[in-house]
Amino acid sequence: MRKTYQFRAYPNKNSEVNSIRTLSTCRYLYNDSLAERKRQAELNRLKKIFDVFPWGKPEWINYYDQANDLSGSKTDFQNEVHSQVLQNVLKRVDRSFKNFFNGFGYPRFQGRDRYNSFTYPQSGFELKDGKLILSKIGTFKIILHRKIEGKIKTRTGIDVGLIDLITLSNGEQIKPPKFLRESEDKLKQEQKRLSRKKKGSGKRNKQRVIVSKVHRKIRNQRKDFAHKLSRNLVDTYDLIKFEDLQIKNMVQNHRLAKSISDAGWYQLMNFTKSKAECAGKIVEFVNPSGTSQN
Repeated sequence: MRKTYQFRAYPNKNSEVNSIRTLSTCRYLYNDSLAERKRQAELNRLKKIFDVFPWGKPEWINYYDQANDLSGSKTDFQNEVHSQVLQNVLKRVDRSFKNFFNGFGYPRFQGRDRYNSFTYPQSGFELKDGKLILSKIGTFKIILHRKIEGKIKTRTGIDVGLIDLITLSNGEQIKPPKFLRESEDKLKQEQKRLSRKKKGSGKRNKQRVIVSKVHRKIRNQRKDFAHKLSRNLVDTYDLIKFEDLQIKNMVQNHRLAKSISDAGWYQLMNFTKSKAECAGKIVEFVNPSGTSQN
């Protein structure tokens, strides 16, 4: 089980100064990376208006693009910060945009009062003789008021599919919801009525609201189902492994698009990951090759 503990650390003068400099460098990198993505988004918007996409679709900057750029163009300040700390900043930016596309608020620039932490994900730190040693920062006295320990007791691997929504590694199967299919006739009927209304008329606006309500009902049903199933998974298992599927690419298959959207794979995975982080559990994504798929 993964847990988060908070311990008070006492820096010396050197490590205090270096911590402040590291935090400032990370904040500038976050804001610069966010600004780069916003510029690309605005460029895509203008290209869409003038219909000038050279490759037929928008270009988006991702974590790997920015990480590659960073590795070859670090500033003097960035060279004073551990490389994995800088990479984690870019992952924060990437995660904030993924959350936005998932229905959360648009990413914001971070002021001094909002950006208040940095992370050593895997290396560059050491606990030794009551001291925390951080690479390129220095040493902190630290009081470990509780023992750091943990052991995974329960785990499961999950295949996702369309005949069975998920198949657990113990063979248990859960059928996918069909909220869109169940409301499809109603939705088509209301959309047909909308198409018959005169554009700009009050009746058309009222009908548009009715269509929106049908869509909202479907979204809420999917969301409720994903919340309940993800809660059950997190309550039951300490380690959960999903197939790492390229869902956005799969949805481009028009024959499967409705079924994939109805199944809500992406939402289920994200809800599970979010709940697991809060509960100190672990969610991993593994290569789907070799797994069973419906």
